[in-house]
Amino acid sequence: MDATGYLQKLGLTDKESALYIAALELGVQSPVSTIAKRAKINRTTAYDVLEMLVEKGLIITHRKRHLHYYEALPPEKLPAYLEEQS
Repeated sequence: MDATGYLQKLGLTDKESALYIAALELGVQSPVSTIAKRAKINRTTAYDVLEMLVEKGLIITHRKRHLHYYEALPPEKLPAYLEEQS
């Protein structure tokens, strides 16, 4: 099973999975535009989806000046997410 399939099995949507993987691959705090471009998702859609991932505890957000930067938490955090879902 690929990473996207695994994340969907955990209950993430296609877009949530794509954005989480893109943020994880970038490996650094990145603006929405960079993550959305890597995930091939519309930037305006990415804002909402990234906020859902923040609420789920899989992405953290940082504010620098007036911009939000997002960073994926390591995959090791996924089991904790699974426990919260059950």
